[in-house]
Amino acid sequence: MLEEYERKAPSFSKSWKKWFGRFTKKKNKGATASEDQMAFLGLAHYVRLHKGGDWVLAPRWKVAAPALALFSLGLYAAIASGKYWLDRYYYECKETPYWEMYLYVVPNRIPLTNFVVLPEFLNRHIMDVRHRQQQRMKKMVAKSPQNIADLWWLMQTSPENIDMQLQGVYLLASQEWLNRPLDAMKVLDNTLPYIFKEKATTDKNLSRYAWFCFQYEQDDRIIQVAEKYLPDPDIAPSTRTLLANFLAEALYLKGELSRASEIINRYDLLHGTQGILLKVKILWENGERQRAIEILKHHAGPKGDGREQFLYALVKFYWELDQREEAIQTLDRISSDNPEDYKPRIRPLYLLDDKNDPGKKRREKIIKESLERHGTSEPAMLELGNYATERGDIELQRKIEALSLANRFSKLSSFHFLVIETLVTAGKNREALDSIKNIFLQKPLWLQKSTILQTQFETLRMVAYFSNGQVELGRVTLSQLTEKNIPATVAVASARRLFAQGYPNEAKQLLSQSYSNNPRNSALLLELVKLDTKSENTTALDEHLGRLLNGRRPPRQVLQKAYEHLGSDRFLFSPNRSHLLGRLDHMLRTRVLPTNEIEKSWPGATPELGTPITPDLPFSKS
Repeated sequence: MLEEYERKAPSFSKSWKKWFGRFTKKKNKGATASEDQMAFLGLAHYVRLHKGGDWVLAPRWKVAAPALALFSLGLYAAIASGKYWLDRYYYECKETPYWEMYLYVVPNRIPLTNFVVLPEFLNRHIMDVRHRQQQRMKKMVAKSPQNIADLWWLMQTSPENIDMQLQGVYLLASQEWLNRPLDAMKVLDNTLPYIFKEKATTDKNLSRYAWFCFQYEQDDRIIQVAEKYLPDPDIAPSTRTLLANFLAEALYLKGELSRASEIINRYDLLHGTQGILLKVKILWENGERQRAIEILKHHAGPKGDGREQFLYALVKFYWELDQREEAIQTLDRISSDNPEDYKPRIRPLYLLDDKNDPGKKRREKIIKESLERHGTSEPAMLELGNYATERGDIELQRKIEALSLANRFSKLSSFHFLVIETLVTAGKNREALDSIKNIFLQKPLWLQKSTILQTQFETLRMVAYFSNGQVELGRVTLSQLTEKNIPATVAVASARRLFAQGYPNEAKQLLSQSYSNNPRNSALLLELVKLDTKSENTTALDEHLGRLLNGRRPPRQVLQKAYEHLGSDRFLFSPNRSHLLGRLDHMLRTRVLPTNEIEKSWPGATPELGTPITPDLPFSKS
């Protein structure tokens, strides 16, 4: 029996040759089809539908099924390997694990839907793997982003990841090599449906979204979002209140005070700190200053939520009224509530009149206590260093620099910059130039890593050249700076120094270059308008003033000066003169800040309501 079976059964080699031959067997032209004729590399063959019927092509499932399985397995391995090589070697994410990519590429949902087709336990593992890889990519991009395409791809592929979007927006908007806030905000808008969908984190993420909008003066975006989502009956009461607060603040910043007041009343915002503060600011601007102060005193009386914000607002109002002693006493109240806070201890220095003996002694006492109590705090020493720069106090600045070195502060570059800036303020320009020269010769690591710091030191050197009478060297340095992105704060401070020293054209050139790189910066535009007004530049004033009136409300005295200049005979033939005069008149009557809101601003002013929280990002502004 066994021998007969072995005789009838074909050998393995013969079977293999016959099976392989079918892959290469070709049908002769004009021949009659038969079951032995193969197609598609042997995956199909010709069969009759019935006896005497037509020949049709049919799959050979015994061959096709294993081949299809092998092809699918090979394609799966190729996609997973491709994802691994792309992430690890193209995007340079060195932490990408090879085995995880096999789970990463598994399709777990029906495309364009939220329908999950896999069991929950497997879907959870797939989502965990994708989340881990996205976190690795996010850290890689944040640490060393190579180009805009990498960051853009990362953000576009996961709009539901709010943390990644916010950090990506910060990179897009703030980094010196990008500076694209509008593109960043467009990407962030895609996260809004997810922000309102995840109700457990809606308030937190909405606050962070608003922070970015207010930070980059995107007030209109806040207004549009609020008008879209406030009528939604499904949003939580806390979210509705938060969104209404943001809407009122945006309207206030745009100068629409009546609409802001209407929102406060409609959504009953006076039960919260932000609503009360905003209402008080509106009262102040409408001239009801005593009433605003009384409201703040009432709410700042008992200890509770918002007391510190009310006290800081009260300090600012006292400063506006030049009631310095009352402002200092209010700061002392803040300090007694929080003895570890350095701000209310240091900020009275800006209010003291140290020309007399009592003021001088109080100033020396505050500085001594601040150095002893907060000498190991980097933010506190930066605050004190800014004061020393404003005063031109070189001795104090040297002490602060020594403390920064002894305590190994992370921002040593900022303290070095403050020392040189203090030398310029004090008129010791030769010493400042020598210090900058030594820094550029030594090329410390912190200077090599940041082109912004290099630009800041170059700008300071340019100012020192002009102050020292080396005008030609100053102009050469200025021409070199026109190709660089000068930070707005540095440009404004440097332009003011140049104008004060009698170089208005150079000041205008510096501001114009910085504004061309930061076209949405209202501080630069405001400074340009002030400079145009002082220099009676009709063409530039017409252009810059028109842009200024389209943004946030400018301070009253800038508008008043511009109105007086435009109304004079010197501007009689200026283009758009009547149109601008009409807009200025309307703003002076309806959309203005207090007379000395900006001109007399100081570091103790209460933060704007538009910056509710600082986003918990892995990097911060420098």
